[in-house]
Amino acid sequence: MSKLEFQIISWHSADEILDFTPSKSYDNKKSYNKKDASRFVISLFGKDHEDKTYTVKVENFTPYFYIKVSDDFSKAKKNLLEDWVRDEMQFKYKDCFLRTSIVKRHSFRNFDKQKKYKFIRFVFNNKGAMRNAVSKFQKRVQIYKDKSILKPAKVRILGLTKKPVEYELYDNMVDPLLKFIHHRDIDTVGWVQIKSNNYKNIDIDTTCDSTVRCDWKSVKKIEERGNTNIKIMAFDIECDSAHGDFPLPIKDYTKLSREIYYAFLKLVKNDPNNLLDNKVKFVNKCLLAAFKKGNSELGISKIYYKSFDKISKYSRNIISSSVAEYLIVGNTRNSIEIKNHNIKCIGGINIILNNTKTYKKLVECLIENEIIEDGDVEIDRYKWEYRRITDKFPPQFDEVVSQRDIDKLVSYYNELENDEGDLKYPELEDDLANKLPRVKGDQTIQIGLSFVNYGSRVPYKNYMLTLKGCDILDNAVTESFKTESALLVRFTEIIQTENPDVITGWNTDGFDIPWLFKRANETGCLEEFSKMSKLKDYESKLKIKQKKSYTGELVNVDYVDMVGRIQMDLLPLVRKSHNLGSYKLDNVAATFINGEILKLVYAPDSDLTTVFTKSVVGLNNENFVIFNILDGYLDNQYMEGKKFEITNLNKQTKTFEVHGKIELDLEKSCKWCLGKDDVTPKDIFRLQKGSDHDRFIIAKYCMMDVILCIELLNKLEILTNNIGMANVCKNPLSWIIHRGQGVKILSLVSYFLKSKDYILPFLYKDSFDKEGYEGAVVLDPNPGIYIDRPIAVLDYSSLYPSSMIEVNLSHETIVTNPIYLGDEGGELLNESGYDFEDITYDRYKTLFTPGGAV
Repeated sequence: MSKLEFQIISWHSADEILDFTPSKSYDNKKSYNKKDASRFVISLFGKDHEDKTYTVKVENFTPYFYIKVSDDFSKAKKNLLEDWVRDEMQFKYKDCFLRTSIVKRHSFRNFDKQKKYKFIRFVFNNKGAMRNAVSKFQKRVQIYKDKSILKPAKVRILGLTKKPVEYELYDNMVDPLLKFIHHRDIDTVGWVQIKSNNYKNIDIDTTCDSTVRCDWKSVKKIEERGNTNIKIMAFDIECDSAHGDFPLPIKDYTKLSREIYYAFLKLVKNDPNNLLDNKVKFVNKCLLAAFKKGNSELGISKIYYKSFDKISKYSRNIISSSVAEYLIVGNTRNSIEIKNHNIKCIGGINIILNNTKTYKKLVECLIENEIIEDGDVEIDRYKWEYRRITDKFPPQFDEVVSQRDIDKLVSYYNELENDEGDLKYPELEDDLANKLPRVKGDQTIQIGLSFVNYGSRVPYKNYMLTLKGCDILDNAVTESFKTESALLVRFTEIIQTENPDVITGWNTDGFDIPWLFKRANETGCLEEFSKMSKLKDYESKLKIKQKKSYTGELVNVDYVDMVGRIQMDLLPLVRKSHNLGSYKLDNVAATFINGEILKLVYAPDSDLTTVFTKSVVGLNNENFVIFNILDGYLDNQYMEGKKFEITNLNKQTKTFEVHGKIELDLEKSCKWCLGKDDVTPKDIFRLQKGSDHDRFIIAKYCMMDVILCIELLNKLEILTNNIGMANVCKNPLSWIIHRGQGVKILSLVSYFLKSKDYILPFLYKDSFDKEGYEGAVVLDPNPGIYIDRPIAVLDYSSLYPSSMIEVNLSHETIVTNPIYLGDEGGELLNESGYDFEDITYDRYKTLFTPGGAV
């Protein structure tokens, strides 16, 4: 075997079971009584200059953290501390705690004449065990109803202390993956080498050419050799809508609930004396209309259902009677109170039509009978969904759990029998029978894909996948499918075949990827569809995480972990770097993809205008452009932003042609800007129901969006900038894209501290910490017009770094020891050869009043 040399592109770390090791005789089925046999494993995914791809499983790196102890801490005391931690840990992690050792390190906190302190280093074989051990020295304190913070826990260890004490944690917040990067001094998107005798081939099914395993010390950094042909895939999807409104991947009866209630209010408003004595009959009428052709007079839309089991008249009357209880007119004139009343009524109707309460009982029944566990992620998600629906009306369609999950619960319940063979809960049987058919979600009708190598501007292959027939696109392999599930599975097959390293698009994280996973779940192909990572047997899952929005609030967002592939949504990256009036793709394209116009030549015979320009980068034949005229500070659009289709593009002469006579004042600054074809959502919904040529129009529009993403990626050098940031900050590329500034600073500081023998303390947040900085002093201006004399602006860039450099502000130079404070302390510092500078700042006191803290 030859040595391996490749560029790392993607990272992944997890606790994995390498070899099956049966635990000791513990037969209890509960997971907390099973020993954890997993090990911390780092997966590297890379490529060399010959386009050979690699998966490397890096083993034997042991997660660790430190605890600061006194200078007289002995080996015997260390053993007592180790025994206490092991006893306190969960049973399954006890054997994962490997060892402790006494080390000396500098503390990156306060001035101490560069003293080295004693620390206990705790070492584990997986990340889960390390986190469990760390938790023994911390406690979570509730400060508000919906907010809690970590505080140090006071612990008493027999033989060490007589009273409970707090132990200072160090380096526990630095991810083991980052520690490995720091130990090996690796550029995260750089080149590494593994010698031939230091790795072994392993039998793991991946999309890479070579899959090996090695010890963590065998991975060595080599000098940079440039970037490889990183393969990039851009994609975009188009969706249908049953009712012409915003497409929704998963639907329930929220829309019908709203329509029934507002139909009731409309009738009452037209005839105030008529409060519908027979509300049950009215609801029955609405339900029958919904399952036929709808009723435009009442405003009831037709329900498109997946399968229809005939509802008995008895069941329909039960549902109608329950719904009728929520047909109540608000008895207030306050608009806010009326709105809240209406929302509550609609939510109540929604719960009945969706049979939500029954499914909650079903979950509790299955947990009680130990068919499922309360900790099951799938079930927890449903229970969370139920609480959210009942506490906050109405639910959002795209957050409603899939009916397929509920079907699975029902199948579990149907197998639940007692000794006599009868169901244990006959009342549930009646509730489950009184349900409406499943609502059909909106379909995925097209997916456009384009593949390009990093550094190239021209895609080497394009695909267009369509639901139903479609005329063939000139610039893409066009494939048509009869079913949506076949289209979705083909999407995954292309990803596995082409094996891209980076997947990009516009708002793919916020819409496209969650949509596709939800539709795959609904259409029953999720298992095949989800295998799109570089580990062929790994099933990517749609999960929910909290993320800070652009307004600073924590919001729930969907995400998918696609191991080995970098997901790079261009929308948040552009939003983060550029302040634009609109972040719609057409506006962003017009802003960044443009060129200055040098000359216009009109040919009357052909009615064509030839445009001579400085640049045609980003343009392709059949693209559309608009012409902008810069008049002073105003940016005016020619003919109110009319879009012109370009033909005869010549990249050598930097010219293109458009139909019609273009008249621009070239004495002013004039430029062309890329524009998108005008195909509205309503046009898409209409064209999908038409002919193959109609769907060709949609496909052409879809592919244009895909190509636009590649043009933006190249124009703004987004991948190049993020690769540079990843290497500088010692962060995996995916972290640079998806995570904030904190982890970049943490990794960079930790990396440099390691070389100086310093370690980082864990800092606890104050209960009233606003996480902000004191603002600058604002001087009163002297109003006036200053023409002859320049104005000195009392501000400068890099305020905080410059202030830190000016007086050597750093964590290890802050003097807090009382011995060195005051005049006498200053003399001691001078005698020791240290200069110092007093820094003054305001200290505010928190006052507690009956109204709260001030």
